[in-house]
Amino acid sequence: MKKLLTLIVLMTSFILPSNLLSFDDMPQGGEPGNRREKLREKLETMRNWKIIDEFNLDDAKAKKVFTILKETDDERAKLLQKRQESNKKLKEISSNINASEAEINSAIQESLNVNVDIAKIRQKEINNLKTVFSPKELIRYMMLQEQLMREIGQMMKNKMPDRPDGQGEGASPERRR
Repeated sequence: MKKLLTLIVLMTSFILPSNLLSFDDMPQGGEPGNRREKLREKLETMRNWKIIDEFNLDDAKAKKVFTILKETDDERAKLLQKRQESNKKLKEISSNINASEAEINSAIQESLNVNVDIAKIRQKEINNLKTVFSPKELIRYMMLQEQLMREIGQMMKNKMPDRPDGQGEGASPERRR
């Protein structure tokens, strides 16, 4: 019953598409931002399910945890987009033989600043979760986050059609031999 109530809180707190853990229904065309947002929603939902399962959260605690995570997720998403733009700029500058030293240094500093801001968001998230989790639960949460990052990385790697070994699920059958 407790998990059912937690599920209801989770579903009413966040808009959830069907087949949340399936990457097969990801749109192949359309706006890249829309695809990115749908993927982000799926990954956040997967994380939320794992948190509910790992911590056996009651309704009140689940609401507090997911409110904190939603706040930092939104901030992190903006910074990750900024990091992607920064990386694109670094790539463009690295291939530009006429780039000045000032342009190069500015792009490098911008990239470093974005990474520092992302780390600050992570620190803010952990500090806010201290109000909900015990110190041991916080350690378990941090370990769960690392595990999820590995799992997500593996899922993404398997779905990439252009993996160096050509073995991703998105690869053509000829490449998967």
